[in-house]
Amino acid sequence: MNTREIDREIDAKVAECLGYAVITNYRHYGENCFVTDSAYNQFVKDYPHYQPPEVLPHFSTTGNGMLLLIEKAREKGILVDFHTFDDLYQGYADNKESAELSTVVAETAPLAVCLAFLKAKGVDVTLYLEGVAAG
Repeated sequence: MNTREIDREIDAKVAECLGYAVITNYRHYGENCFVTDSAYNQFVKDYPHYQPPEVLPHFSTTGNGMLLLIEKAREKGILVDFHTFDDLYQGYADNKESAELSTVVAETAPLAVCLAFLKAKGVDVTLYLEGVAAG
């Protein structure tokens, strides 16, 4: 799977909005943290016989990542869902705190869900949509 840089930026922003820190150096790893791909790879290289830290999930590009986001968002009071259409997906995020429904259209279900969640958290997703379209 080809993971573009913009996808990992979206994943990091989702993690941040869920309350996780995204760590670029595994030596700083602790509670409520995910490490970047490069930090994970370096840990595995340096300590091949130890349990590696938890790598940043692929929220925006995989079904498993999307399902994890749906569960974690619900714990934060945001209900996330999506609808399937012939050539696109529409993500929905219902933020119980603000009583607003955020919607985003994207080419994949994970991306639509991520961007709807970010929008519900008050993040301007315009640059992410432009970056994905350009990618």
